[in-house]
Amino acid sequence: MNIFEHKALLVLSFILYGFFFSEVVSGQNISITEEIKTIKTYPYSDPNPIPSLALNSQVSVFYPYFIFDGYTDKGILKEWKVVTLENDYIAVTVLPEVGGKVMGAIEKSTGEEFIYLNHVLKFRAIGIRGPWASGGIEHNFGLDLGHAPWTSSDVDYVLKENPDGSVSCIVGGLDLASRTQWRVNIQLPKDKAYFETRSLWYNPTPLHDAYLSWENAAYKATDDLQFYFPGTHHIGHGGDVSPWPVDKEGRNLSIYKNNNFGDNKSYHVFGNYPNWYGGYYHDTDFGTGHWAPYSDAPGKKIWIWSLARSGAIWEGLLTDTDGQYIEAQSGVKFNQASPQSGFDTPFNQLFMRPFYSETKSEYWFPVKETGGMVEASPAGTLNLISSKEKLDISFCPNIPIQDSIIVSRGQSTLYEELIHLNPMQVFQKSIPLPEGAAQDLKVTIGQGLLSYTTNKTENRIARPAVTPPGQDNNSAEHLFRQAEDMYSMRSYNDALRTYLSCLEKEPTHSRALSKVAELSYRKAQFSEGLTYAGRVLENNTYDPEANFIYGVIQSALGNLTLAEEAFSVAVRSMEYRSAAYVQIAGLHLQKQDFRNAEVYAKNALDYNRYNVTAYEFLTTAYRKQNKLLEAGKNLESLLEIDPLNHYA
Repeated sequence: MNIFEHKALLVLSFILYGFFFSEVVSGQNISITEEIKTIKTYPYSDPNPIPSLALNSQVSVFYPYFIFDGYTDKGILKEWKVVTLENDYIAVTVLPEVGGKVMGAIEKSTGEEFIYLNHVLKFRAIGIRGPWASGGIEHNFGLDLGHAPWTSSDVDYVLKENPDGSVSCIVGGLDLASRTQWRVNIQLPKDKAYFETRSLWYNPTPLHDAYLSWENAAYKATDDLQFYFPGTHHIGHGGDVSPWPVDKEGRNLSIYKNNNFGDNKSYHVFGNYPNWYGGYYHDTDFGTGHWAPYSDAPGKKIWIWSLARSGAIWEGLLTDTDGQYIEAQSGVKFNQASPQSGFDTPFNQLFMRPFYSETKSEYWFPVKETGGMVEASPAGTLNLISSKEKLDISFCPNIPIQDSIIVSRGQSTLYEELIHLNPMQVFQKSIPLPEGAAQDLKVTIGQGLLSYTTNKTENRIARPAVTPPGQDNNSAEHLFRQAEDMYSMRSYNDALRTYLSCLEKEPTHSRALSKVAELSYRKAQFSEGLTYAGRVLENNTYDPEANFIYGVIQSALGNLTLAEEAFSVAVRSMEYRSAAYVQIAGLHLQKQDFRNAEVYAKNALDYNRYNVTAYEFLTTAYRKQNKLLEAGKNLESLLEIDPLNHYA
């Protein structure tokens, strides 16, 4: 056979394989079902009738939520709604009546859990409102001082079969304390070995509020578990920074069993620019992975119960026979900052801004037969083991793969192969390495599917992790930042006092003046609020934050023209543009000027296509103008981004 015949045969083989491969993929099954299942449950009491405002300062910021404080060690059989999403590779269960959390997830070829599945619901006093049950993935948005307030409550949900063949269970609800709304689309594709959680969180109010968003996943805790969290340091809740993965005492903290010292552990891993993390159980040659764009979720946290008796008792308190667990979390901040984290460190609090909307996409998947992991993506998980003479490659795909794997060093290609894989069909290869070639290797799979380099410095970040000592903690700017952190934690009185202390140092501090105006509005002290906002505008008539809160207060007073004028100046800022436009649209609805309400609602959507309030105002404007076709189409668009929207 000459070389041309050989190449023709390879091409023909590839084409025939492609036809066969496509047939295999297209024949896959997918389903979504809702059932009533009996689960052994250790219930909690009716709520404490005393309002949270009267109990203590920690729970009072969650008013009007009530607190639950009664528990039992007697299990009962209780019926629960259980939603199951399943394809040929994985099965995922969801509990709409327990915070909408993912109950667990199983890889079907092995029967192994890649999300810890607790077969009982053993509610214990762990959450901020009290009851909390371990296992699965819980959804946390807003102020989180110990799990979201809805974590053990029923939430809204809807099941969908999507046009692309995937299925979804969409859960969500209203956070009563902030009035913000959250949604999580738990979506399973028909032909992939991962599921996705696609989050939407939005603030339909003109005020700042607490900002925190974490997906909290549980995994089995066993001595053979190793954490794969790329980074150089870990951050504490208070902003303190320590080495990772090897601590100052020489312990490799990424090995679960090496954490058998001290109390419970929180490791917010930091220092690299990764999109992924994972864990691997070496005894069973099985693991779990998570991927999210760094721009969506830069925070990556491990939480471990103490390996001493003080932590071990919680195994029996939270489950019957499923064993101890750990938590791996993905969030929008580098750490879950304690109230004073930002006072002396760079790890401050953040705000959920007026009419702000945020989306986040995360992938969860099993890993098998790789022996560990060095890189992961929605396409799959890669592991490399190198020596002087050879490189052992293992790749566990999450998706159908018909593409090349290339190993290179500099400009030289050391190995290349076209691979054809179904999801969870593990590829393993051992290739010889030239002398000295084990350094600075690069492995790529396909065009943008997965890429890894052995150069550890390539993804290292240079972000400061420590605030230099000797700064003036009594300066106006430092006091302002402290007040910002207090406000974002809903410590309104402390924040107000600290903003005023800032203004004693610097009477024209415009940002402090605007926040005092906003806090005055919260207290319905409208005249004082206008005075503080006016003090900003005396020095800068274009200040966007001052104009915005000035407009909010004038609107509350019924001065619609003055409010619209102020919002019309606030639109000069991108930060307030969509928010100010939607406020103007609302003013025109009040004046029954529906044509201009339509114009400004559209303007708001031009600058934030997830501005849910703008969709609602626009639909109202259409209906009032008898534009029923446009109203219907707009509602369809709204339901595309918010399938649980009550207005729609």
